[in-house]
Amino acid sequence: MQRYMAIQEIIEHPIWNGSIKKVVDFGCSEIGLFKCIKLILGLNNIIAVDVDFDILNINQFKVVPTNYGHISMHERKKLLTVDIYNGSIADQDDRMLGIDAVICIELIEHLFMDILDSLPYTVFEFINPKLSVFTTPNVEFNILFPNFTTEFRHADHKFEWTRKQFKEWAKQIITGYSEYAVQFDGIGAGPPGTENIGCCSQMGIFYRKDMTASPVTPIVRC
Repeated sequence: MQRYMAIQEIIEHPIWNGSIKKVVDFGCSEIGLFKCIKLILGLNNIIAVDVDFDILNINQFKVVPTNYGHISMHERKKLLTVDIYNGSIADQDDRMLGIDAVICIELIEHLFMDILDSLPYTVFEFINPKLSVFTTPNVEFNILFPNFTTEFRHADHKFEWTRKQFKEWAKQIITGYSEYAVQFDGIGAGPPGTENIGCCSQMGIFYRKDMTASPVTPIVRC
């Protein structure tokens, strides 16, 4: 939930001046982010994408408007549309063109290296969003988990990065796509005295430089 709330805060940040209207959540899994961002009045279209058809089928009911949702619709200048697609971030899908924000919450660590290597082109060249946010586990934080005996937090993880490794990956992206800048933050602080190992999740916030005349100040603090 902390990750979802962090994403909500980023999308709602006034620095975007209401320009974030169409959002895609890659690796949406149980469509959990939708609940946090559906009431953002500036959003016109939320797209949820996952490779797992069954999990999408089970959770698609979550996007059906509730009574409270119907009330909030009256406050909108334009109706919110929601699309659920069975697909991958590796796909160069024309339906993703015109996306303002790409969100990838705890996704990249599930990707095989060939998909991870193709991700920058798909996101930053093909989709070319105004904003893109990636979160991923901070492997340095794992020592705080009691009885943690496995290599990674989840059996499907292909890797888990240190903060240095994540920053190196992100900086390679902005070197190749110089119209973007990136800032780093964290989600889920540890107990007092563990500040040196960072947060549970690390976050990279990529934004197109034409979106703002001044550097983006930190948006979320762990």
